[in-house]
Amino acid sequence: MSGNLYDVITVGSNTIDTFVYTDRVESMSMKTVESETRFICYPLGSKLRINELDFYTGGGGANAAVSLSRLGLKVGYIGAVGKGLNGNTILEELKSEKVDFLGVINPDEKTGYSVVLDSIERHRTILTHRGANDHINPEDLDFSKFKTGWFHFSAMIQDSLKTLSKIAGYASENGAKICFNPNNYLCEKEKDLLKAILKKTSILILNDEEASYLTDKKSPKEKLVDLKELGPETVIITNGVHPIYCIDEKSRRVYRNFR
Repeated sequence: MSGNLYDVITVGSNTIDTFVYTDRVESMSMKTVESETRFICYPLGSKLRINELDFYTGGGGANAAVSLSRLGLKVGYIGAVGKGLNGNTILEELKSEKVDFLGVINPDEKTGYSVVLDSIERHRTILTHRGANDHINPEDLDFSKFKTGWFHFSAMIQDSLKTLSKIAGYASENGAKICFNPNNYLCEKEKDLLKAILKKTSILILNDEEASYLTDKKSPKEKLVDLKELGPETVIITNGVHPIYCIDEKSRRVYRNFR
């Protein structure tokens, strides 16, 4: 696409994240024949003192936009916020990070919000209200502003997932490439629409669990080949502290990178 306004436009969620730390938290385990699940526990009916309380802006789309802007790229961001203090906080943060907001201010929805509960083992449980993030419609967007060589997609659901598909079509028609980082929900519950987007995707980044929802293969190398056949030129599979696997655009070899 000639005459690009942006190096990258990110599409995804934004949130206000509240991190809550208290020394009264406990954990318990519940075992069944097939599995074991661990829970964070708080005393019922008690008022607990919060030792630390931190507020940050977050969300997959907003975080990616800020990170790319800090690398020196010209970045736009497509997302949705509600009216009010939290939405203004997100918009001010994006502006301060030199990210252009190309999305929607929705007066009927709340801005995305998360409460992050810390446990004694430092494993977090997150309570999330997606709010405006799930209600982006194509008619609310000005596609004439989406002049870029690259789009970076993170996970979207409900109305916004259908809009993400529309943006993928726009990118394909206008010669822009797509990097896509979906999540478990999309890979398990929205396979049909996800696969339609993957046909237009240049780079797919996902973890091993997400990859398992899209292919029945067991080994990382076999998963790479299967996922590449869905459309992406390059596929990257992460797996926590374990090696990262990647197959390149020409399928010449599989890379294994130890952290």
